[in-house]
Amino acid sequence: MKNIIKKFFPILTLCLIPVNCILGIVLYLFEIVNFYDGIGEIIYRTACIIGALGAPIGILGVIAGFILRRKGRKKAGMIVPLLGLIIQVAILAGFLILDGIEAIGRASSDNQWYEETYGEDWDAPSKIDGIPRQYEKILNQIYVSVRDEWKGDQLYDPMIFSSLQSLYYEGDGLKNLGFAITDLNGDGGEELIIAPINDVEGYENIVLQVYTEKRNPHQLYGSNDNMLHYFHLAEDGTYYVECDATWDDGSKETYVYKITRGLSEYEGRYDIEVDMEVDAKDRVKIELIPFSEYK
Repeated sequence: MKNIIKKFFPILTLCLIPVNCILGIVLYLFEIVNFYDGIGEIIYRTACIIGALGAPIGILGVIAGFILRRKGRKKAGMIVPLLGLIIQVAILAGFLILDGIEAIGRASSDNQWYEETYGEDWDAPSKIDGIPRQYEKILNQIYVSVRDEWKGDQLYDPMIFSSLQSLYYEGDGLKNLGFAITDLNGDGGEELIIAPINDVEGYENIVLQVYTEKRNPHQLYGSNDNMLHYFHLAEDGTYYVECDATWDDGSKETYVYKITRGLSEYEGRYDIEVDMEVDAKDRVKIELIPFSEYK
């Protein structure tokens, strides 16, 4: 057994190379399907670095080991590949530790920023049970912005806020705006919808935002002054999304999309454009929970 280990040890060290590559590929696929957060980010970054640094070290160690063994220096031929293995493990451990320290510092800094921007109680638990974890942060941010009636530059991030939400503050914004968590395309995953409960003239049945749970999560659609979105019910119980665009030159175009079960071929989107005509009278409103019931 000892002789077998000595003979094949240099080859065994090469196994770390495909392991590094496979780890990177698997974690990249995890990133696509929404595992790219927290410890996943640390491991993913580390795997990339190990693949870039560890694999060449392993290859050089094995080559050097074979050369030394061919020259009769069997002991050195064992030690050099072993050093390559140790170096790879050391790199892995080092970057895991460094990334862990960085992640802790970043989390602390992020928490401080959120508290300064949204208030210390911004992430207080919801009164509603069963809110998917991936949507809690977005709902908490929107809740605070509506409660405190943010306007203009306060609605700084178009991937979170709709510039049109301030249209619904009159009276009680928390009662005028609501959300729904439902499966829009029948794939078993739930989308988050932000929309008004009480319509404003000229914006009847509008949908302010739609998020998918994929990618932590990812905004599919966001209405603003130049882009308005609406739902149309399909025969199979799923939904089409109508997008009415007004361009800088005053021209208007209407697009219709269908949310896909995964990434579509078009620029990595989660929807595909559908060639069909839609009528404004067929726009539908999804049943919503008012933000006044959220907290």
